[in-house]
Amino acid sequence: MTQFEALVATLVIETAVLLPLLRVLKWAPRSPWWRPVPVILAASLLTHPFAWTLIVELRGWAPTFWARAIPVELALTVAEGVLYAWLLPVARWRGLVLSMAANGTSFGLGLLL
Repeated sequence: MTQFEALVATLVIETAVLLPLLRVLKWAPRSPWWRPVPVILAASLLTHPFAWTLIVELRGWAPTFWARAIPVELALTVAEGVLYAWLLPVARWRGLVLSMAANGTSFGLGLLL
C-alpha cells in the first residue's frame, strides 16, 4: 500500500467511524451531520504523514514494526484527541475517546489490508 492509498483509507475509515459515533453518543447533537467532517479530515491530514514516515519510512530507528507503531500511534491518538476536543468542541476525555476509536479502527483495518 502506498502512502497516498493509506491516507485515503484512513480518511474514509475514520470519518465512517466518527460520524455515527458522534450521533449515537449525542456528543454533537445540535450541529448538522456534516459539521465534524472537516475536523476529522484535518486531524488525519495533519498526523498521517508523521505516522507513515516514522513507522514505514524510518525503519532504522526501532528494530520491529511494533516497536515503531505503538509509540507513534499512541502519540498521534493523543494529538488527534486534543484536536477533536478543541475543534469539535467536545470535552477532552471525549476527544480522546473519539481519537482512540478512529485510530484503533483505521490502524486495525490497515493491518488487515
